[in-house]
Amino acid sequence: MWETLTPTRRAQIAALTALSGACAVAFVVAPGLLAGSRPHSSAALTGATGDAIAGYVAGGRSTLSADLSDLVDYWQRYHLIKAGCAGLALIAAAGIVVMLWRARRAGDATRTSGAGLIAAAVFAAVATVLLMANVQGALAPLASLLSMLPMSDPTVTGTVVRLRAELTGATPSAPLSVLIDDFARYHLVLAIAAAVVALALGVIALRVWRHARLLAVVPSLLGASTVVLVIANVGTAAHPAPALLGFLTGG
Repeated sequence: MWETLTPTRRAQIAALTALSGACAVAFVVAPGLLAGSRPHSSAALTGATGDAIAGYVAGGRSTLSADLSDLVDYWQRYHLIKAGCAGLALIAAAGIVVMLWRARRAGDATRTSGAGLIAAAVFAAVATVLLMANVQGALAPLASLLSMLPMSDPTVTGTVVRLRAELTGATPSAPLSVLIDDFARYHLVLAIAAAVVALALGVIALRVWRHARLLAVVPSLLGASTVVLVIANVGTAAHPAPALLGFLTGG
């Protein structure tokens, strides 16, 4: 790859590769260092989440309790930091893809540059998925926290049974209404993010089609799969209560 690129291009690709690697490390390390005070372990986080959700539901008020509000704030910061790292990694990987693709079009491609192009594209795809998931968690942190509920805990089990009963009833309680609204927001955010990605993949497929029709199949298929994701999440956002009931029953 390096023999076919100018010294400036080599330096740019090396810098972007280093940035991608640094972002990958930061994605794992930074949230624990920068998100603020938190439970000291994953088990402690799930335990604290279970206690906070159980207390909130039992309280019967729409306003988040102090302990749940603290957890939600922490969880939002946690996902914002991860989203920032994933976003920077995506920008860096996309830059590498563009430079190597242009080299290919200019007739400067080698097997090594081809492998580098594939590796950067895969890295960009992974970064995109992580960015979407963490934007979702940052904009709907309460719903995201539900995934941390320790379902085997007796207190949590009782709370879940109560929520299921309310979801099948006529009028949800104030806490359940808040959970339903945030659950709808959680899926709406993913639908919007997936729509943006689907549009980007469509543009990429069209541009690649002009030069390599066989390669255009990959972004086309990914774009079609993302459209399915959009449709599914729009449906869930429009009717969140049955989806929340399915989540709480393990469906």
